[in-house]
Amino acid sequence: MRKLLPACIGLFFSLAACQTRENAATMQAINKALMESNEIITTNNKMVLEALEGRRRDMITAEKASLWSPPALKVRDLSTTLISYLDSLKQQVKSLKDDDMRGGQQLFQQEEAWLYSKLVKYVKDVVGVLDPSMVSDNPIVHVHFRKDMESFRKELADRFSIKADSVGESLNGLDAWCTKYSKPATPLLAIAILNKLQHDVLVSSYHMIQYCYDHTSALICGYTEFRAIATVNSSYVRSGQTIEVTAGVGEFSAAMKPSITINGAPAKIDVEGVAVYSFKATGKPGEHSIPVNFKYHKPDGSQESITKKIPYTIAE
Repeated sequence: MRKLLPACIGLFFSLAACQTRENAATMQAINKALMESNEIITTNNKMVLEALEGRRRDMITAEKASLWSPPALKVRDLSTTLISYLDSLKQQVKSLKDDDMRGGQQLFQQEEAWLYSKLVKYVKDVVGVLDPSMVSDNPIVHVHFRKDMESFRKELADRFSIKADSVGESLNGLDAWCTKYSKPATPLLAIAILNKLQHDVLVSSYHMIQYCYDHTSALICGYTEFRAIATVNSSYVRSGQTIEVTAGVGEFSAAMKPSITINGAPAKIDVEGVAVYSFKATGKPGEHSIPVNFKYHKPDGSQESITKKIPYTIAE
């Protein structure tokens, strides 16, 4: 898959040169290569979606796959709609004679604003399919998710020759885009441009669908056995002194979605999955304890609950 991209980029640069050469044989070869590449990427997209569906039926990965499968399918649907529109333009171009120098240009000039607005909307909608709330339960993943979405937005904008900071304003940047795309010298070049745009749509959808699939992995090794941990900074204090409790699960991993209650109150969990709770030691001198309850998710999706009592002593 990755090997296809440099080749297709090189083919696209060849298109510009062919505007002046009008080399029909070269244009036909470029169109054939683009269509073959598009078929391969389409097949890859179907395979990833099938694998995602398989994970949705797997008990271990079902919870995550059920969350990430709908946006992946939405990306597929958005891409299919845009590709169908580009197909309709190709059919109009194919009705022109090979030596019709103005037919392709006239078609692009008629459709340029509508086509450009569709590309801008596609970039906005595809990236918008993935909602940050999907990973809000994991602070570490949430931070990376936002960075990934911004990276995707810029990547797609560059791919479609749309300024990243103008995505969402449908006609902003139209003139620059038209200079690059809307003056095909021959119908063959017009077809090649449309094939290239379809290629860009397919590559974009592949990256987004693969991103969804990657988030459904279940790491089993080192994850099947857990240990609830809770400690106090001092187990021997005088009345009125502060005791600090630190609690976590296993290797203090936020990926297990831990919920920790200390002394009957929900404790705030930081990005490493650790809860820190402070309280004043009150009561008569002697031995006391504070209850700590842990709840976390196991790899099979079930929830485990463990309660520990942390002892401490109040000095006379």
